[in-house]
Amino acid sequence: MRGVTNSIHKDEKAWSLKERNMVRAPSFKLSRYQIITVNRGDKLVEWWSELGPVKNFTAPELDIPSLWEHSVAELQEIAEEKRLGDTYWQKFTAERANDSTLYTDWANQYEERGKILRNQSVSGPKLTKQRNGFSRKVLND
Repeated sequence: MRGVTNSIHKDEKAWSLKERNMVRAPSFKLSRYQIITVNRGDKLVEWWSELGPVKNFTAPELDIPSLWEHSVAELQEIAEEKRLGDTYWQKFTAERANDSTLYTDWANQYEERGKILRNQSVSGPKLTKQRNGFSRKVLND
């Protein structure tokens, strides 16, 4: 049995972080609790926070040991990343890939390089570009 504390500081070192599904006393409904163990007067004490109903969480219960290496804020960030799961980052990168022009920029650069190597000229009503930077003999070798 451990003591309980009413407050913790984001920058203090923690012993561990746990997330457990437990029955809430007055309503007897399952809730997810975050339990962070810190040091108070050379004794380990726990700080509890209710995160919400279990039905809102798809991730399993967590147990993240810190052994005084991580702060409370770092442990909460790690727990949030684990709770969100890999699908969060897959969706994030997919959204960013849709906005990216990397492939089209590469294809345009590749096409332009080919035109330069073939000395292909472009003529139009407002543009004339004459290329003659490479000899045909070097290109065919």
